[in-house]
Amino acid sequence: PKPPRGYRTSPPRHLYPPALYEPAVSPRQPCPLPPRRFRPLPRPTVRPLFLMANALDVAVGAALASSGVLIFVAYTFWAVVLPFVPKESWLHGVLPPRKWALYLPMIALAGGVALIAAFIVGMTRKKAAKK
Repeated sequence: PKPPRGYRTSPPRHLYPPALYEPAVSPRQPCPLPPRRFRPLPRPTVRPLFLMANALDVAVGAALASSGVLIFVAYTFWAVVLPFVPKESWLHGVLPPRKWALYLPMIALAGGVALIAAFIVGMTRKKAAKK
């Protein structure tokens, strides 16, 4: 029989005692398996996260994911496709001017950084007040 997948047919001499690397009597003799040094780890009993979610978690996640996709599609249309649409089209009247396609992400980024900084400062002060 063939050796198991992943085992070499001639083991390195520095790892096994001499009885294991002596030449086999016949080429059909199976190669010796290396000694097991460690017991295999037990399988984890942790349930996957998607099995722990209830219906509200799934609904909120679906709403966030779909709103993110909707915002991405709308912004991409506004910033990438709208410049190629003629100025007389009714689409230009529906959407804000194109300069806001640059200003809004910058404002959102500045607001997000400010919120993160405020959270870090608040946690630092709270930790300092405990001591």
